[in-house]
Amino acid sequence: METAEKSALEKDLLIGKFKQEMNVEIQLLDSFFKLEEELHNAIYDKEWTRIEGLVSNLKNTGTDIENIDDRRDQYFSAVKKHLGLSVASGLSEMLGYIEKEQQEEIQKLHRDLKIRVVKVKGSTGRLRYLFRTLSESLNDILGEVFPHRKGKMYSMHGRPAEYAEESVMVNRNL
Repeated sequence: METAEKSALEKDLLIGKFKQEMNVEIQLLDSFFKLEEELHNAIYDKEWTRIEGLVSNLKNTGTDIENIDDRRDQYFSAVKKHLGLSVASGLSEMLGYIEKEQQEEIQKLHRDLKIRVVKVKGSTGRLRYLFRTLSESLNDILGEVFPHRKGKMYSMHGRPAEYAEESVMVNRNL
């Protein structure tokens, strides 16, 4: 096999792996979005037993997304290196060096990936708002139930500190 032919096959293989990783990341982001929506619904419906499992699934899916994102980035770097582009080159520059059909497919995958990221960010923001609202409501209720604890305590770093149930005496001589 000639060197040019071998180089073209290697390039196609790297681009294929890059596209495959993008597809997997899109699927994982879809799963993450669905899990966030399920968590929101479980909290809203007060399905407390489901929440722990959903949080665990979210953590695992988040780890999977991080891993696939790293692999996608490695293939992206390998494609750029194979094409003789600098490490700092972006996707649009890389697309100028590959066939039109592959360009269009990668552009579509890139758009789909960006859309999924925006969806996850929106869903995460919605959960953050829900948690903040619940926390503020609970603090208001606890402030009414325990009025003697209404004042805020601060840490040495100037951040609000959590109340401890009981003071603890530490014997430093032991």
